[in-house]
Amino acid sequence: TIIDKFTSDEASSRLRPLMELRKKKEAQVGNLLDDLIREQNFHGIKEFLVPFSLSEDQIKQQKFKEWCGKINSSLKITVEKINRDLGRPVSEEMCQHIIKQLNTLEQAKNQLSTQLTKLPNMLRPEREMCNLKFKINRKFHAIVQAFHTFHQMMDFKAMGIRCRNAVLLSRSMNAYLAPGHNCIIAKLLVKYDDAKNSIPVIIDKFVQSAFQENTMIYEIFCSLESASVNVNPELPTLKKVYETCQRDLTKKINDAFSHCNDLISQSNCYYKPIDMMTALDRQLRRGLKDHLLMEELSFDCQRVIVEWKNEQRKIEHEMNFDRSNTEGKMKKWASLIDSLDPKSDGFLGGLASGLSRVYHQKKFGTTYENKVRELQDKTVDQSNRAMKAIESSDYHMLQDCIRILDLTDRHLGKHIPIASKKSEALKKHALGSFLDICKKAQSILESNNKIAIENIFKDYRDSVLCLPFIFASSESIKAFTLTNQLMYDALVKEISDIDKCLESFDFAKCYSKVKSTRKLGAFLADHCTLLHERVKTSKHVQADQWLESISNLCYEHFPQCRSLNHIKYFAILDIVPSSNQRDIKKAYSLLSKRYHPDEAGNNDCAMFIKIKEARDHLLNVKTQQKAGAEMPFDVKLKEIGATLRERAKSLFEQQCYEKLGTLLFRLDDLKLLDDLIAPSLNHRNIIDEIKTLIGGYVKQVRVGVDSNWSSRDYRALNENICDLKEMEKHLKAYPDIYSSSWNRGIVERVEKEIERLGQQARTYLSSHHSAKENRDDFRRCFLNMGHVLVELPIFKNTTKSVMCGVLEYCLVNEWGYSFLFEFGLCLQRGDESDNEVDKQVAQLIVAEFSHFKEVLTMVWNEETAQKPADDTVHGIRAQCCKGGITQELHIKRGDLLESFEVFDAQYKKLLGEYIDPNADMKALIQKTAAIANKLKP
Repeated sequence: TIIDKFTSDEASSRLRPLMELRKKKEAQVGNLLDDLIREQNFHGIKEFLVPFSLSEDQIKQQKFKEWCGKINSSLKITVEKINRDLGRPVSEEMCQHIIKQLNTLEQAKNQLSTQLTKLPNMLRPEREMCNLKFKINRKFHAIVQAFHTFHQMMDFKAMGIRCRNAVLLSRSMNAYLAPGHNCIIAKLLVKYDDAKNSIPVIIDKFVQSAFQENTMIYEIFCSLESASVNVNPELPTLKKVYETCQRDLTKKINDAFSHCNDLISQSNCYYKPIDMMTALDRQLRRGLKDHLLMEELSFDCQRVIVEWKNEQRKIEHEMNFDRSNTEGKMKKWASLIDSLDPKSDGFLGGLASGLSRVYHQKKFGTTYENKVRELQDKTVDQSNRAMKAIESSDYHMLQDCIRILDLTDRHLGKHIPIASKKSEALKKHALGSFLDICKKAQSILESNNKIAIENIFKDYRDSVLCLPFIFASSESIKAFTLTNQLMYDALVKEISDIDKCLESFDFAKCYSKVKSTRKLGAFLADHCTLLHERVKTSKHVQADQWLESISNLCYEHFPQCRSLNHIKYFAILDIVPSSNQRDIKKAYSLLSKRYHPDEAGNNDCAMFIKIKEARDHLLNVKTQQKAGAEMPFDVKLKEIGATLRERAKSLFEQQCYEKLGTLLFRLDDLKLLDDLIAPSLNHRNIIDEIKTLIGGYVKQVRVGVDSNWSSRDYRALNENICDLKEMEKHLKAYPDIYSSSWNRGIVERVEKEIERLGQQARTYLSSHHSAKENRDDFRRCFLNMGHVLVELPIFKNTTKSVMCGVLEYCLVNEWGYSFLFEFGLCLQRGDESDNEVDKQVAQLIVAEFSHFKEVLTMVWNEETAQKPADDTVHGIRAQCCKGGITQELHIKRGDLLESFEVFDAQYKKLLGEYIDPNADMKALIQKTAAIANKLKP
């Protein structure tokens, strides 16, 4: 345009076609490059980009940056596709797609790395390749780790899928996986094959364990079944494994059934076969039947179990040691086994013995070895039952099993030697179990949750009553005694805590304590009294003093709804004292069946008669028992109003106002106790009564204050005011009981009285003449203030301040010092009209104020240094010496004493002037010398 001004637009007309051609060519290049970028043909892109990247033309550089941005966006999309594919399940398609995208990135790295690195914020193909390799390896190792996890769970379907995925990744992305992945794949395949090969071994163990609980076998078959219907290409082999295992397990179960039949035919014992078939039936019902070839199973498990149990019952009728007359059956079996024993000659010799053995073999269809084996199985079964009884805390069963083992050892010990060892092991185990129970009980009783003893008391009681052998150990006796002592201590503490709560007015805690103590006491009253009664009638346990103490405590505090006086009848029926008529009848029904003469198999009807008598007696007692009996501590709670009134009175008399404040603060918590007794406590009336009572006592103190103030009995008034101050500290939160204005009123009156006396004393000191004229009135006024000072200590500072003000007011005058000195002497020496209290108060005034210190000094000097004037005068001697001759002179002692007394009076008058700090000492000395010369003897 600039050139056109000088060339008449000729430059534009020639250049314009060239510029349009250039734009057209650039557009074609741009479209071509866009196609190459879309096709990701980086070799072709490089051919176009290299000249642009090397050019210094700004337009070409701008074009270069624009195309690099498009390439960068295309590569980012490629990376995102790869990341998205890595998040998908492994498949052939996914692997091929990732490989294709990775090849694209590899081509971009080889062709364009140099050009892309020239610009900032561009994607770096080599860096992205490293990141993607890391992610591929991480996915590979995650698959391997998942395989190991499922291998532990024996989940074959999941193992097969992970194994195929790992192999697929290894084969497809071999170039991108870390070295050693082929070794990992090889180990994985070996482990997978080993897992498949271990299934028959697991099946064998399952069958050999008599079909006991084994969750793994069920999980394996479920996994194999799931794999057999899956369409994944790697799982058809598992379908074959599943079918093989089905046939194998079905065959082994049939073999086990045949083995059970052989065992029964050999031993004539159904215990182990029944246990085996019962365990198998439990597994079948759990779901194992879904994995068997049921049409090939040679028996119906449930039907076989029923048949075998019926057969076993027939045998047990003959061998049932748990029924009555066990020892008689043991003797019978001992005779039978002895007669079958090949080593025994029998009573009638070898021939008779041989005939006897043949007879018994025909009669019982068995041999000596089979019968011994049968009895051994029975002994082992009794031992196993005993162990289960210990685990389930069934000590009655444990007692029966140990008794049977001891009888077996006594009568059949030479044939069944394991009976003795089993019995001793069980006794040792039971002793340890009892000691553990005692430790748990002791720990509970020493904790705050003592009621938890009810969770283990049944085990404790049954151990004590059912296992006589445990008391052969001194350790168990100590544990038994200590546990009972702790039960007693716990109950005593709970009961005493209720009294402590009431004593400290902690009604909220008292509420929870009464509930917990009622619960604990009720439990111990039911069970400990019953245990105590059973122990008294037991032959193997000595009577325990702590159980007796607990029973006595329960008789005292927890007799409600319990006929504790008839505890022996409850012990016969083995029911707690709080049982109702229905419980009594139920207990009788159970015991009467057990001890009925027809059932027991003997003619001893004593126990049956006792049971019947106990039932009749207790039913009669329960019929006569009154309904709605009081609960424990009802009496104590019903009397709480009277108790609190007495306590409030006692606290007031003892001036324990802090505890009174605590009582008032916690009175509202009495409402918690309403529901503990019937009829309700009516806490509101009790609260009103207590507050009225305390308010009355406070009013009495107030009346006493007014009375003592009127009579000016300062000592009693001081006690009253001190009481009011203590009350104010602890009772001011209750204005309806105590008003702070009462205390402030009497204090103000006393302070006004002190000020009035001070003001009156000042009026007497208005002049020297007034002071002399009103000396006695001033003295009485000052003594009144002294009484307040001495007898009302709480006003001491106020009184002393006013009295000091009066004395300072006196010293303002010239005559004040001499007047105070004489006034101090007067106070010190007292007056004939003063009583003893006045004299004591006067001396305390002189001692309290520094204004009278010279008086005290003079008095002290008189008392400690000077003799009485009469003694001094009578002790004087006079002599006259002339020419070496000494002559006694006569002394007029009366005149001498009179002149001394005049001098002494003058001296004291002068002493008051000496006290004045502004006195003219020279004038005083001359005055004193003149008086002395005038009065000298």
